[in-house]
Amino acid sequence: MTFKRGFAVYLAVGCCVLACSSSKSASGGLCPTCKPQLGGESSDFGGGQENCLEQAQPLPDAVRAELHVADVVASATSPFTTSLRWAVPDTVRGDTTLTATTTLDAATYRVIGVEASEGCRDRVLIPATVNVATADGGLKAILHGAVELRRGDLIWHLRAHADLASTNGNLPLELDETRAHRGQLSLALSGFPDTRRGSFNADLSYFPAGVSEVGTMGDSTQTPGLEQVRLELGRFPADDCSIIDFPLDLEIAHPWLGGMSAHTIHSRLRAALPAITSARWLDGSTTELSLALDDLVDQRVCLGAAFGDPILRFASVTSLRSADVRVDSSLPSNESRLLGTSGEPQTWTASNTIDSLPGATPAAGVNLNAGSVAGHDSLRVLFELQYQWHDNTLAGGGIVDVADELSNQRLDCVAWPPGSEFQDQRCR
Repeated sequence: MTFKRGFAVYLAVGCCVLACSSSKSASGGLCPTCKPQLGGESSDFGGGQENCLEQAQPLPDAVRAELHVADVVASATSPFTTSLRWAVPDTVRGDTTLTATTTLDAATYRVIGVEASEGCRDRVLIPATVNVATADGGLKAILHGAVELRRGDLIWHLRAHADLASTNGNLPLELDETRAHRGQLSLALSGFPDTRRGSFNADLSYFPAGVSEVGTMGDSTQTPGLEQVRLELGRFPADDCSIIDFPLDLEIAHPWLGGMSAHTIHSRLRAALPAITSARWLDGSTTELSLALDDLVDQRVCLGAAFGDPILRFASVTSLRSADVRVDSSLPSNESRLLGTSGEPQTWTASNTIDSLPGATPAAGVNLNAGSVAGHDSLRVLFELQYQWHDNTLAGGGIVDVADELSNQRLDCVAWPPGSEFQDQRCR
């Protein structure tokens, strides 16, 4: 089985050599060439927690109160209208309005049989049916799935699916109609205290040559030669944050941040990060590297959460400069994971990857020795900075890694500080 993600990959690899079409059915079907799924629809798409030894139980009243299940039910079932931004390659299709209504069934409680961790938590699952429609006629469907609320999490999730063969809409799907295929419309939604955010994808399975039918979507990994393609359809709301975080006023105090503002936490991060550190190049030469995090003024701030910890994402620039003038670069964003709702940082990270850089020019502010890039016409530069707090002590470091994009051969790197995994294990 092979898997390709996104329109760009599919168009480049598939449509250049195969007969692709943009599906717009006069009958209103989103994918009229899709074969129906076998076995009908499932009402439980809450996802699994592998190796957690889960057991389903009735939901105790004490847990219902502890996890604020009534509030989640009220939030999930309230009528929902928001902006939606399409991701399909249709230049004339602008943002639209999404409406959604959700009905829920009886909740169940799933208790793990192992020690709780980020990957294993007691959780509540509530079967859900979601009716969605967009104002431009792009999508209209009834999806089935479940609301999931995990113990200790700050947000809840809803995942639901529908058979593309029975989904309506005039949204163009890039399909290879020369091969038999089946499809599934997927909705992923995150429920925050004051908003809901999510996305729609279409997951297509193309059968091997000469095969006109296979098992259900869940059997795909057992079918040799099956090709899976994920088409990113759209996300909501149509703003500059991702589907897993929401825009935050940088000066407003928030309860997830220990009652502080994002600007206050960002200022603390700026003061805590090391201004200068020793760094070493791949050839063994050393230099001093300075790290500076620009102040927030009017930049975007997005707030999300994972496993009970808030995550702040900043659009402030991180500058890297070396004393030997071989590095003079800027990273466009950074993020910090906090410790619960205390407002105290656990980690700070900044990363960026720049592809398809000509080998004969300075790469993303990294001045390379001519000998190291000779014969290499396309470079990839990876910037990765990671710092952690342990008992109020800051540790961590980073690497700037330059490689041949096609062969993945490392051509040069600089890493810091001395003795870190970046220097001793990754830049050698």
